[in-house]
Amino acid sequence: MAENENRVFAVQEAPDSPQEPAALDTPPSDMPVYEPARPVRRVGTLTMGLALVVVGAALCVGLFFPNVDFLLLFKLSPLVLVALGCEVIFAASTAKGMRLKYDFLSMFVCFLLIVTALGAACVPVALQYAGPGRSAAEQRVEQELYEATYARLKGNGDIVNVTYDVHLGELRTPEDVTGAADLKAGDYVGVSAELKGTWATREEFVAACRPVIEAVRATGVRDPYISLYMRESRDTETPLYSLAVEGSYQADMTAEQLAQCVTERIYVDDAGYYMDAEELAGWQSEQSSAARDAELEALEAEWQARLDEAEAAAEQARAEAEERVAQAQAEADERVAQAQADADSRVAEAQANAAA
Repeated sequence: MAENENRVFAVQEAPDSPQEPAALDTPPSDMPVYEPARPVRRVGTLTMGLALVVVGAALCVGLFFPNVDFLLLFKLSPLVLVALGCEVIFAASTAKGMRLKYDFLSMFVCFLLIVTALGAACVPVALQYAGPGRSAAEQRVEQELYEATYARLKGNGDIVNVTYDVHLGELRTPEDVTGAADLKAGDYVGVSAELKGTWATREEFVAACRPVIEAVRATGVRDPYISLYMRESRDTETPLYSLAVEGSYQADMTAEQLAQCVTERIYVDDAGYYMDAEELAGWQSEQSSAARDAELEALEAEWQARLDEAEAAAEQARAEAEERVAQAQAEADERVAQAQADADSRVAEAQANAAA
């Protein structure tokens, strides 16, 4: 009874606040400690997103303004790394307990998108430098130069044909070249002229080439490459001349100086075609080497034939000697047998006489 009264008194004296939990038997040092999860900040997403915005805006501008230089974007592409580094530094300095996570997947995907977009945007630019428009511009300039040259040379009976070969420089676009007047130092202009006729000396051939050189220079082309050559004729006794004029320096040479630059080719009957001095020397060297090889082969064949003949003679002598030895052996055996028979006959006769 007293025990129940004490319980009621304890309940009445308890405060209205919740009771404190009873102490656990486990020591505080062994209890698990739960730390709250730190917030995560992604690094790299902002920079890649801004890069996509800039590239997309540039592509949209390029749709309305075709002259936009997309190569400049490629040159400025390292700024993406600068922006990414600034974002990493800013995130690390303002983290304040947050955990940094580098969004490599987003960076890689955005990088692929940027490279693909810029590559697709540069396709029209590349076509300007290596597309059909460039070839059309080159052909247009070639036709213009040909017509100007033909107007000056159409009465010349020594000239068979003149051909122009124009190649624009690497950084030239079809819009930059509307005619021959727009050619610059980096552009290549080659001229090939075929002449017919017979010229006894190099000076005469240079005199025949001079009108072509002057006609090409009259077009205003800067430092052209002019190749002049003779058409092959049935008269193989006449040498063929050719002349290569590179630039204005050689074009201003005198006839004597140009004659020293002329290449002479002669017809070689054994070879069946024309050769210059260098080709003839090489061909003669090859022929002399081939002749020496043929002579050595013939000498080797001769010595081999003699060796075979000597071996055959030795084999025949050996066979004859063996035959003579066999014959002598047979004669000796026959004589021994005859002597043995005579001896047996005498012994038999002697025994018969002794018995009688």
